[in-house]
Amino acid sequence: MHRATPALAVVLALTAVAAVAQTSGRDTGQPVTPGSTDNGAALRPAFDPDFGVDLDALYASADPIAGEAYFRRRCQVCHSLDPNDNGIGPSLFDVVGAPVNFVQGYNYTGALAHVGSHWTVAALSRFLARPADAAPGTSMAFFGTQDRTDRLNLIRFLQEGAR
Repeated sequence: MHRATPALAVVLALTAVAAVAQTSGRDTGQPVTPGSTDNGAALRPAFDPDFGVDLDALYASADPIAGEAYFRRRCQVCHSLDPNDNGIGPSLFDVVGAPVNFVQGYNYTGALAHVGSHWTVAALSRFLARPADAAPGTSMAFFGTQDRTDRLNLIRFLQEGAR
C-alpha cells in the first residue's frame, strides 16, 4: 500500500480549502459591503433557500392566480392589499421592488435589516421560506413555506395582481 507524503497531504488540503472558499458566500444580488475583499461578488446571506437556483427562470413561469389563492388562504388573515390599511402585518400593496420598511405608519421591528434594502423577488422568496431565519427577531408569526413554487406564485400575484 502506498502512503501519501506529507507534502501531498498539504497540497490536497489547500486545494479543498480553495475550492470551498471560491464557491461559498456568493451571488445574491445584494450589494457588497464596503471594504469587502470579495472582488465585487455579492455576499450570500446566512439563510438562502434559493442559493444556486435560477429564480428568474422559475419566476417567469410563476402563476399569479395560484399566488392569489395562496394569499387568500395564508396571508390575508394578517395582511391587506389596500395601500391605506395595515392589519396585524403591513399592507402588501405594491411590495415587490419596494424598500424594506416601506409602509408609512407601520411599526416595523429592526429585524428586517437582515433582508436587504428592497423587497426583490429573491429577498421575498428567502423571507417567505422561513421568516425567522431570514430576519432573526421578526415579529411575523408565519413559519414559512418550503415550497418554492408557492412562494414564487405568491410574489408574482403581489407584483401583478395586488396593485
